[in-house]
Amino acid sequence: MKLTSPAKLNLILKVIDKLPNNYHLLEMFNVLIDLEDIIEINESNITTIQYDKYKMNTEEDTIYKTIKAFVNKYNLPEQSIYIIKNIPVGSGLGGVSSNIATIINYLNSYYNLGLTTEQLINFVCSWEKYLMSYKMLYDNWVSNPLLCAEGLAELKSIENDEKEIEYRFGAELAFGTGGMRGFIGYGTNMMNIYTIRRATKGLADYIIGLGQKAM
Repeated sequence: MKLTSPAKLNLILKVIDKLPNNYHLLEMFNVLIDLEDIIEINESNITTIQYDKYKMNTEEDTIYKTIKAFVNKYNLPEQSIYIIKNIPVGSGLGGVSSNIATIINYLNSYYNLGLTTEQLINFVCSWEKYLMSYKMLYDNWVSNPLLCAEGLAELKSIENDEKEIEYRFGAELAFGTGGMRGFIGYGTNMMNIYTIRRATKGLADYIIGLGQKAM
């Protein structure tokens, strides 16, 4: 699915308050302008985000984190997102906020969630609490019947080691200059058959999304 995400120009902007999550409550009057990002979004086995011009650490990407929280809260399928950035980053034209609003409105409509504008705004103001904690991820892995016996035994052996659980599940194994590397073991931040399968499936979904020309 391709979506258009318009830029906006602020005619009036006033800071009203600072929110608990360190974002600001603003009073604005803005208009849409003839400039837009293009967003390609499809169901996937893992929520990912990529850009045509920019490289972004996923763990620091506000768009990724907000959409991941939305998917978690409403138990939606994972989403593969590719954004063609025409709105300059840091230009004050609302690129990130527009991207988030466009994707959330699409998910609300596509999956017939029936959320009102007020409910969507309330979510955006509090999305961080819907991100799964490392403890929740650990519990999910341990309770998953598809986890192999070796993995279950290894994770059970660290059930009282808070630091080890946080290390293994407090982040996603990421790609670096030498590819995807990490310690061998079980967890989202470790090198194992599950993280390799997920990365492989994500790459395959991305290639498929490019169409026949990428085959």
